[in-house]
Amino acid sequence: MWSFGARTFVGGLVLACACALFARPARAQMGMPLPGPQMQQPTAQPGASPNNSMPGMMGVMSSLPAGGSFGQDVADKDSKIADAQTSQKSEDPVVRIEGMDQIVPIMDPQVDDLLIKAMTDSDVRVQVKATDIMAERRLVAAVPLMSQYLFMRTTPEAERLHLVSALGRMGDTRGTIPVIHFLEKARAEDARGLAAFALGEIGDPRARDLLLKVASQDPSAKVRRLAQEALAKIDGELPRDNAPVAQAPRVLETTDQRLAKFREMEAKMEKEHLQEQ
Repeated sequence: MWSFGARTFVGGLVLACACALFARPARAQMGMPLPGPQMQQPTAQPGASPNNSMPGMMGVMSSLPAGGSFGQDVADKDSKIADAQTSQKSEDPVVRIEGMDQIVPIMDPQVDDLLIKAMTDSDVRVQVKATDIMAERRLVAAVPLMSQYLFMRTTPEAERLHLVSALGRMGDTRGTIPVIHFLEKARAEDARGLAAFALGEIGDPRARDLLLKVASQDPSAKVRRLAQEALAKIDGELPRDNAPVAQAPRVLETTDQRLAKFREMEAKMEKEHLQEQ
């Protein structure tokens, strides 16, 4: 018979073997390396990070490029904004305009501030360019400044037309009263038509009385029709063009282009009138 010490040694050995046997499949299912010759360190690929062999998030993060294209895009945006800010200090208005052209698609508060500041530029061409870009961006923070410039007697007539168009495209009701006053004093047919169109785009009911008067009494058939369409927009019978800004970039349409459309409409109406006679 075995002694008590021998029995204890053999029992412990059997228990250890049993534990190792049951632990082997469990470790395999868990993806853990098995003891023995197959337990080898994975061979690292040339240029690969040691963390790439780790499962889970650490391996994914270690495989990401440092910086990446996002970082490059941010750097390019900041560079363009810095260049535009520098160009605004140039004595050449053409350079200042070109600087604004470079930042048209960039949506950033720094760009908005630069455009608002350009409204006070000494050159009317720079002011007009800034006005058109802000209208395209629907930068409603500029509406009070635009309204102020529309009231000023020293503002050139060409700039006034761009301001009226911009206020209409923005659709902010703070621009209603300035455009109403502009329409009441405007002498040129194109100016009256543009103001009537702008009031329709703003959609403020405060403009109804004046538009009703224009729609019935203005000597121009084109202006009367534009006033009628503006009233229909205010009453919700026609859609307005100044819907919320879409995600896709839009093509800038200047006041000159809008006036050209008005002239085409007028020519078509005159042709129809001659055919009826």
